[in-house]
Amino acid sequence: MATKLYRNRLYRLEFLPPGTKFRSVTGKTGTLIKCNACRALVKLDNDGEGKRVQFTDADGNVHDFIAATRGHGHWAPGTEVYVTEVPRFPYREQPAQPEQPNADSEKEWFDE
Repeated sequence: MATKLYRNRLYRLEFLPPGTKFRSVTGKTGTLIKCNACRALVKLDNDGEGKRVQFTDADGNVHDFIAATRGHGHWAPGTEVYVTEVPRFPYREQPAQPEQPNADSEKEWFDE
């Protein structure tokens, strides 16, 4: 269940924490896996649904089948969605700590 903060408002994917469950304006549901400045990786809930596709080939034969949907997709980070559930403890990747050179390595480098 979404907290009061997230109810009945549209939020851009880039501002949501990973693990947030959402519903798009078009009705698709999914979970935000990760997001950066270029794209958002989302896991879509397809619930076994497929889209019925029908086409006619050059010979006039009608072909009818159900197209399967992929489980993951890349969306624009600016896509606006309704939040349905916020993770209780969102995963936050720790920034990499730069290596601190020790005095011996600096001394060897300057001596060369």
